[in-house]
Amino acid sequence: MIALALALQLLAAAVPAASDAGRTPLAPGAPKFAQLVSLTGVPADSSMRMEFLSGFRGVFALDEVPGERLSRGSGWNTGLPLPNRFRLLEGSPADDAWKLEVVIGSPPPLHTQASAHRTAHTIPTRRTSRGMIVAFVMHVPDPAGGPSRAVQSRFAFVFPAAGASAAGDLAVPSNGYAFPWGQAGRIVGSLALEALHRESGDIVDAERMDIQPAVRADAGR
Repeated sequence: MIALALALQLLAAAVPAASDAGRTPLAPGAPKFAQLVSLTGVPADSSMRMEFLSGFRGVFALDEVPGERLSRGSGWNTGLPLPNRFRLLEGSPADDAWKLEVVIGSPPPLHTQASAHRTAHTIPTRRTSRGMIVAFVMHVPDPAGGPSRAVQSRFAFVFPAAGASAAGDLAVPSNGYAFPWGQAGRIVGSLALEALHRESGDIVDAERMDIQPAVRADAGR
């Protein structure tokens, strides 16, 4: 948690606000664009990284994203499709795009202990936690053409054990947990869209993205 906070501080200090001159106001219903300028913390393993990125990119391509609405007395209710006003850009910078930086707190890989019959080693495909922390830095373009404004947002989520309730068993077996990187990428993409849409005013406080089968957790400060 401390390392993630430090990474965010360094990130905010190292990346200057972009200049966003010469933009044309969006027509009603027109999409906005989010430029992915950095992604930190995703495993170096190519297969895990590709699974994560496929899920992340796939959510941004949707016209509607599964959402939830807060109702008095019944909590968050699923089944609310939320229009997706953002599309993902990668590659060359775009003047009119929102700039998005993503910092992932990935669950640690499983480390086995040495014994008389084997040496200690790391198993990257097995993880010691069911959870993930993610933080976003959004550089919001100024409609008047001035410097962009940096906004930070942080989330955490966990994958409960099969058959467990939302507050159920989060324990990890001794042989580790096969972390679902594709689902994690989709959830991180959904949370990025939640942060973008909330900052842009396209969703209200009583609306949020549905991140099932994961559940939200305390992301700390």
